[in-house]
Amino acid sequence: MLQGKPAPLALSLSRSSGWILLGAVLEPPAGVTIGVDVENPARLDFDGFDDVALTPAERAALAGLSGPALLQERARLWARKEAWLKMTGGGLSTAPDTVNVLHRAELRDLAPGEAGLPPDLRAAVALSAAGS
Repeated sequence: MLQGKPAPLALSLSRSSGWILLGAVLEPPAGVTIGVDVENPARLDFDGFDDVALTPAERAALAGLSGPALLQERARLWARKEAWLKMTGGGLSTAPDTVNVLHRAELRDLAPGEAGLPPDLRAAVALSAAGS
């Protein structure tokens, strides 16, 4: 707080594999929130991930993928999901398999290397609109 007022800043932080991703909105309009997430695909190589983390539509989108391609897409979806849940404030108190992040206007994937992260990591940012 600055002089009894909230700081004019919306922040979100994520870390993975020794890397940190910080998202910020300076002087956000009322109601604007941000969420960011960065994921290492290698962390998501375990049986049961899809069942507990993904919606049926998201699992269908991964159908036919295997190996590194599957892990990259899992990480992309998980980064989107975490960013969304941070932005909305629900965090993992919301069951991740109930939140479909395939097509949400407030979400954007960060291209490999775009945020200065290694190209093997996947990252996403979610930004709410004012008044939503």
